[in-house]
Amino acid sequence: MKQGFTLIEMTMVLLIVGLLVGSFVIPLGAQMDINNIKATDQRLAQIKEALLGYAARNRRLPCSASNATSGIEDSTTCNDEKFLPWAVLGVEGKDAWGNTYRYRVDTKHATAGAYNTTIPAPVDALEVKNKLDTTTHITNAIVIIYSYGKNKVANGSNATIDQTYTQDDFAPNDFDDRLVWLSDNELVSRLAAAGFRIK
Repeated sequence: MKQGFTLIEMTMVLLIVGLLVGSFVIPLGAQMDINNIKATDQRLAQIKEALLGYAARNRRLPCSASNATSGIEDSTTCNDEKFLPWAVLGVEGKDAWGNTYRYRVDTKHATAGAYNTTIPAPVDALEVKNKLDTTTHITNAIVIIYSYGKNKVANGSNATIDQTYTQDDFAPNDFDDRLVWLSDNELVSRLAAAGFRIK
């Protein structure tokens, strides 16, 4: 009567177990990426709503925060891309990967009393383009908010602080920034719905 396993049988069992475990590890990583993208996109949508509420209440948009930790707007950084003023907006300040959101607002829209009589035309010429085919999604955005994504660095034209930003689908090891913008049409529509007289 034979007892135990031979070395070949043990090797086969370990090989099969290794293949089974390996087949779960790769999809698990991909599933985590999908979950983090969804969570970050949901947070970006909440931030956009909070910005619209802030605009209705304060008749302007907040300046960026110069400090990622405090999340308090800094009036000296109104025309700079810095950090999201998350504390002022009452939203979470970090994406699903732990990155602080980046934020840029059109200078005219962050001026005190900007919406007292009319909605000013954007002056900073902020635009969003598609990474692959450089199709322009929007010109003259009034707010840009984005996450560095999984790789924790800005990708595409987001790596250069200027007026052009990039949005595209998630592509591991190539492009993973998550970006939303607020157009002047969205702002006018929301303020009009809130009872503002828009000229």
